[in-house]
Amino acid sequence: MSTVRIPRGYGRYQTPYNEIFEGQRPSLSDLGNLLPAPWLPTAALDSMHDDNLVMQAGTWVGRINANDHPASYEAVAAASRRNFLVPAYQGTGEYSLTYGAQDLDNGDGTYAVPDIDAYSTAVAVAGTSTITIPPVKPLGVLYQDAYGSYYALRHKNYTRQHMVGFLAYGQVIMVPAMTAAEAAIEPGDTVCIARTTDASPTWRPQHADNYVGHIQAWDTATCSIEYVVGKCLEKITLATGGGASQRLSAAITAGTATSVHNFGETGRVQTVPGLGLQGSGTEGVPGSLLPAVAQAGSFYSLLISVGVV
Repeated sequence: MSTVRIPRGYGRYQTPYNEIFEGQRPSLSDLGNLLPAPWLPTAALDSMHDDNLVMQAGTWVGRINANDHPASYEAVAAASRRNFLVPAYQGTGEYSLTYGAQDLDNGDGTYAVPDIDAYSTAVAVAGTSTITIPPVKPLGVLYQDAYGSYYALRHKNYTRQHMVGFLAYGQVIMVPAMTAAEAAIEPGDTVCIARTTDASPTWRPQHADNYVGHIQAWDTATCSIEYVVGKCLEKITLATGGGASQRLSAAITAGTATSVHNFGETGRVQTVPGLGLQGSGTEGVPGSLLPAVAQAGSFYSLLISVGVV
């Protein structure tokens, strides 16, 4: 059987996020452009331009500040410090960063991702950071991918984004459920930033078991009102038959996904295999929902009304 080959950079990329209605997006550029923290590890690679994304659309975010997050705030050189965007987090511990191969110094005298533990240098060894980030209160959800804000430090003539935006209120979004806590959300539930009793969680955005920056149903016993982000309007079963921590895209490719939601029979539209276009190649599932992760043998998506409680 022949295999599918995709020309480098030409495969369809779609973020795990889709907006349904119009919402509010605050502009916060008056005191300095809103940017992701430069020390965040790579979440995905823009293969067309070889540029790193540090947070994907659909990540729930907040901002660090000098009082609540002194170590991570002061990790950056004094002249460059600001209230950067980072993944939101609610818990009893502080989250670290897990750096991978795509974050390492490329060896040509420039550097890739600045190391939060040694900001003047690039990450030299894959692993977990020593500096950790205390709980981060949510401001909204990214509606666009965030590229590394350190490109202007590496190159005199290059930066990918002037600023990054997030959705704060009034929008209904459809997102894939990626964690067990997200898969447990039901219609009518108030949703908040995921809370964990894990004493040492880590932001590892390329792993299926990452839960920092994600959501859960409201838990009166443990959750704080400051971490509420909206309400669930609908929960959709996308497919069944997934293995542990398997993404829906992988299950469809492997042919193990069963009872796949037909989304108006869009699976009948013939598309080129491997490109990720909604149609026969995805069995009709929109590309934004393919990152759903199997939980107890099923894949789900959620409709979340952002900011409504």
